[in-house]
Formats: sequence, C-alpha cells, structure tokens
Amino acid sequence: MAAWCVLGLSDDAAAQLWTDWFNHPDGITNTVGATDPRAGFTTVTWAPGLAQFPTNLKAVHMSLIPKGPYQGRVLVWDHEQIVVGTPPPGLTSPSGQYTYQPFAIVDPSPGAAQRFLNFLLPIGPAVYNAATGLWEGGDLFCSGHCWTQFGDLVVVGGTNYVFPLPNVQILAADTIFLFNPTLNSEHYVPGPNSSVTVAMSGRWMHDPNFKLQAPRWYPSAVLTSKVQRLGFQHAIGIVGGQKDLTRQTGGTNPTFNSYEAVRITAASSLTPGTPPVAFLGLATDTFNLANPPYLVPGPSVAFPQNVLLDSFYFYPRTHLLTSGKMFMSSFVPVSATGDHEMASWAQGPGAALPLGNWNSLRQYGASVHYPNLGGYQNWIVRLGGYDPAHTPNTVTNSVEIINAADPAAQWVPTHPMKYTRTECNVVILPDASLVVFGGEGAVSPGTAVVPIFEPEIFKAGSSGWSLLPAATSVRDYHSTALLLPDGRVLVAGGDSFGLGWAYEVFSPDYRVSPQGLPQVHPVVTALSGTYDSVNRAYQVVHGQTITASLNPLPLGASIERAVFMAPGSTTHHSDMHQRYYQVKAVHQSPTQVAFVAPPSNDHLPAGYYMVFLVSSTGLPSIAQWVRIQ
Repeated sequence: MAAWCVLGLSDDAAAQLWTDWFNHPDGITNTVGATDPRAGFTTVTWAPGLAQFPTNLKAVHMSLIPKGPYQGRVLVWDHEQIVVGTPPPGLTSPSGQYTYQPFAIVDPSPGAAQRFLNFLLPIGPAVYNAATGLWEGGDLFCSGHCWTQFGDLVVVGGTNYVFPLPNVQILAADTIFLFNPTLNSEHYVPGPNSSVTVAMSGRWMHDPNFKLQAPRWYPSAVLTSKVQRLGFQHAIGIVGGQKDLTRQTGGTNPTFNSYEAVRITAASSLTPGTPPVAFLGLATDTFNLANPPYLVPGPSVAFPQNVLLDSFYFYPRTHLLTSGKMFMSSFVPVSATGDHEMASWAQGPGAALPLGNWNSLRQYGASVHYPNLGGYQNWIVRLGGYDPAHTPNTVTNSVEIINAADPAAQWVPTHPMKYTRTECNVVILPDASLVVFGGEGAVSPGTAVVPIFEPEIFKAGSSGWSLLPAATSVRDYHSTALLLPDGRVLVAGGDSFGLGWAYEVFSPDYRVSPQGLPQVHPVVTALSGTYDSVNRAYQVVHGQTITASLNPLPLGASIERAVFMAPGSTTHHSDMHQRYYQVKAVHQSPTQVAFVAPPSNDHLPAGYYMVFLVSSTGLPSIAQWVRIQ
C-alpha cells in the first residue's frame, strides 16, 4: 500500500506535500531564483585579488527570525567557507587581511520575489598559510545557538585556527556573537569590483574581549528559565563541545565534560553607544570564584574513560524542563540533569540502561521535548542515531521516551521508525505530530549507510510511524529543518549539496485536501492586547487571557486549542529551542475565542512564540507572533 494511502491521501495530494523548491544562488553565476541584485554575483571578485561570496552556500545553521522586518524569514550560514578581504573600518589585522562569515536571510514564502539577501560578517584577522597557499581564520561553523527571551540570537563557539606555521591546528573558538533582528546596521556584500556596504535590518554584535570561559566546538546552547541566585534572570546554558579538533577523545578535551552560562540582560535592545558588554546584553556567569575557570563538570563519573558513555560529547541533546533544570538526553546513552544552582550535573533520570534498549551512542540521532499538552509535562523523545562500535547494527530505528521529571525514570522503548536513521531532523508540527526528515540508514545490519528520501510522521495519538512521499534531495550530514509560521517546514542543507535542491518546503497534510486543493484553515485577524509594531508581535504576560478574532469557520468547525511554538534554531540535526505548548481555546462567539497564556516561566520561558489556533478538524491557522514577558 502506498504511503499516502496509509495517511488517507490521494496520489495528487501526496505530490502536493512537497510544494516549493529553490536553490541558493552561488557566488559565480546568477542562477535561477536570484531575483535580488545582491543574491547572485559574477566572476569578478568583491575585493581586489580576493575571494567572492562562496559558491553553493549551504544552510548548515538555520534560525527562524522571530521579530522585526524580517520576521518569519530564516537566517542561515555555512561551514568552512573562508572568505578573506580587507579589514572593515575600525578593525585591523597584522596581515592586513580579515576573515568573513558568509550568511544569508532567506524568504521561504510561496513565490517570494526576493528569496535571498547575502552578506558577509567580519570575524577576525586572517593569516596566510604558506604551506597550503590558503588564507585561514575563523568562522561561526560548529557553533551553538538559541534565541533569547528578547528575540535575539546568541551564537557561541565555533571554529578557529591556531598558528604558528607550519603546524596549523584547527581549534575551537571561544567567541560570542549576538544577532539582533531589529537594529539597523551596514553589512559588507560582494560588489562588482570592490567591497560595498548595504544598510539592512539586523545587527551582529561582538566584543572580542567578551569570551566563553572555555573554547567550544560543537556545543549546545539552551535558554534557561530559572536562576534563583540571579533573581530568576534568564541565562544561556552552554553545554559540552570540544576544545581541540585534532584530538577526538580522552583527557585532552576537558570541554567535553563541562558546562557554563552566559546571563542575559535587556541591554541587547538598546541603541549604540553603550559599553560593549552591556550593549550585547550578555554577562559571564560564575559558579565558584575560587575555582577558575568557573566551569561546572558534566555527569561522567570516570572521565575520560567513559567519554563515549556518559559525558556531554558533541552537541549534547539538551532540553529545558519545567523545573528550571536542563536535561541531557544524548548522544551518549546515559542521560543527566543539571542547572545553574548545582555544583555539578547528576546522572539520571535514565542513568540505568535496561536490557532491550539501544544502549549505545546515538550519534546524530534526534531528540525533542514532546508536545506539552497543558501543564508540567516533561516527556523527552530520542530516536535514531549511529554507533560505529555497535554490532551488528550501526544505525538504529529505535525510539525511546522518558518522563524527565521523575528522578527514577528509565528510557522506555516505543514505536520504532520505519527506517534506521542517523543525521536526521525531527520537527514538531502545530497539530502535535512529529516528522522526521532525511538522514542516512543501513539497508541491512552492518552495511554502509545510504540516504533516506522519505520522511516519517508520528501523528498524535497514533499507533506508529507512517511514511510520506519522498523528497527530491539528499539530506545527510549538516542538513537542517524547521517549522515556518504558516505550518510548513523548510528543509535544507546537507553535505551532498549537488544532489537535489538547496531548499525544499514540506507542506503537511493539514495544508492539502484529499483532492489536492488548499484546506480551509482558521484565519486569525487580530489578538487582544498591545501590538508592538517595531518587533511585530503582541505583548503578553504569563497567565493573561488572550482573545483572538477570526473569520467565520466552515459549518460545524470550531477552534479547539491554541498552541504556542518556539521559533526554531537548528544545526547538526539538533534544535534545543524547539518547544510546543498547548492550551484550551473557548469560543465566546463564532468569530472570537479566548485562551490563557502559560502561567509562568516554569511552563514556558519568556520570549517570542508563534501562536497557532487549531480547529476541531485538526487544521492550524497561520501563526500570530506574541512576546511573553
């Protein structure tokens, strides 16, 4: 039976599930879709004798912008695309050259006339490597990132290069960048014969003297909600990562098993002219002033011997619980819990490894905070992954779930996926379904991995996973996916760039009728309360009753629930910021419903959220943006 028949869709409707495809124009030719004059460039260089905007930029890092003029568009940047040019005004380099991070703002709207805005972000001095004939420096590749409660993106760590020659080492970066989507700025873009500046909405902020306490490559960054000793001030928890890229395991990488934090203040939204650190809106945090470098150790009891069993390892899958604590679910099989009040992280829940579970690495598997259906629910789901040392299977299709609020809880196996998958992305939909995209899997135990084109969906309340129509592109290592405000999903990235499209848009079946026509969705015209026209969001406080006005619904339909969903920020198949929170909606009239915002930071941290109204027939509206304060 065809996959779409399992879902009750016709052939025509199945074809509609993938609804938009487009490429990111490269830096050499003006390819199809390059409607913006800054999106495609000719073969001339942007600075005399130096490199132009890179060819085939991939969305290795992808974040949905929650506020400002580019709200709903997607901020993306690539990896290992070292662009070198002269230092921008006010910055110097001993070599006279500077490295830049290529980044873009992508508009995934159907039929968008201006898909891309391409820019270059100054990173740091460049050094010429005579042994390779290349200019080298740093970039934001392999960084961790998440949105703050003020709607600014914090980016921590990444890649750096350490000299002298000829023994160049690729090391982790200790840098911290912040992207504010509403502040105006000038960014360097490739011009026809020289570098030029273009005004844009959105400003990257960086103070070279404000650094992480440990260099980190492949860290996770998580917005926290409760820091009692700081007066309940929010902070970014920064977990794991590697210090020295030339040494993969062992005691030479203490960053593997450490945790630190960066506090957030309101200063990130101030005007220029304030001191740099205050202007960033960030401040370093300390746990023990008598024990530099003020890092909290991770959960391993025998580091480095158990580095692949119970340490943080790469991009630990870390989620904020309603207790205010953070829960680490994988790569490693032993999970752990910690927060800003503890001297160290503790193993568990999930410290025991029951027989029958996949008690091995879940390298580049996925993990999500399962849809919270209105309360202190802390179900965490982890699925897929890869372990080169595991026999006979190296890739798993197993899915496990745990109540992370119960200290004695264990991981419980649940419905396995149809395919074994690693390097896959999982996205929560506004109807509480989970969809897994791409990745690679083994055809049979012990065989080489192959790309998987068919997504899988787990419908809320269903008894298993169902396959969906195949994508056209390979989505392997460095692929990304995130939910859009209209309920569709943007899928991008992957190292096999030439095998398909740079970007594909997936439209879930709630966007497609059985005849392949658009569904009649709820249309929200306004929310009650103050509307912030600068940030383009309704201002809301915890526990506030919100009234939504909407167009008349089809006969027999009603609004069943309101769903708060965090804007995604994903890389390397992980999105620690992804969150779903559901509340009941009550009709006050056929065209007006009321619902109550989450009551506290424990339920849902302050910040920007998409609010979907979901009908009794399971159809979500296009999201309205709110800022919970």
